[in-house]
Amino acid sequence: MRVSVKQLEQRLVWANKMLGVSYDHINAFYLAGEFGGYRVSQVTPSNCHKDITPLGTKREVYSWLTMYMEGYRAGVSAMEKSK
Repeated sequence: MRVSVKQLEQRLVWANKMLGVSYDHINAFYLAGEFGGYRVSQVTPSNCHKDITPLGTKREVYSWLTMYMEGYRAGVSAMEKSK
């Protein structure tokens, strides 16, 4: 499967919405590209930029985001069931 930058950005918007964070605010995930690869980074409360994933291909970053979101949803679901 070929992954485009647009698909990655859409996935990041979805991940940020799951976390209740606007794409352009503190704690938001964003796509960073460098040295021919991509990574997901996050803006911290101290306005620093923290790498969330290692540098990889678009497909690797897309897979990481998919796994992250599935894990997040499973965790939220488990917490709701335990209430």
